[in-house]
Amino acid sequence: MAGKALIDLSGHAPYTLCGKSVSGGLDARSWGWVMVKRILVIEDNEDIALVVVTTLRMREYDVVTASDGVQGLHTALSSKFDLIILDMLIPELDGHQVLSQLKSDPRTAHVPIAVFSAQMDEEDRRSVVDAGARAILIKPFEPRQFIKEVGALLDEDV
Repeated sequence: MAGKALIDLSGHAPYTLCGKSVSGGLDARSWGWVMVKRILVIEDNEDIALVVVTTLRMREYDVVTASDGVQGLHTALSSKFDLIILDMLIPELDGHQVLSQLKSDPRTAHVPIAVFSAQMDEEDRRSVVDAGARAILIKPFEPRQFIKEVGALLDEDV
């Protein structure tokens, strides 16, 4: 279960299991545990990060944020994520550098990365796809379409 969080759909408080705080509950559909997908959002604009996090949490995703390339890289390498959403214009290390390092590290090479940008020309698009990005998400975004694209990256029916 590494890299997965459990969500309590019954409204019960989290409890401790093997020394770690865990939320556990019953899913009304399957009467079992619900595995929540973990998403890392690397975005330096606080307003955009807030909208992205709020949108993702409405779908019950476990969302972690980082506000620059160094912090994002450290966070991605020190924990397990099911998806990384990476802004290209971030301080410290830019999105291209972070993408390259994440795709070359065996701990994160398998994690799908969606590049998040307001402006990308055809050359930039080709460059990030060649570097290993699985998708390009354009800012600003429409929440329903954004969730649909995130769900597709996570192999979920949304």
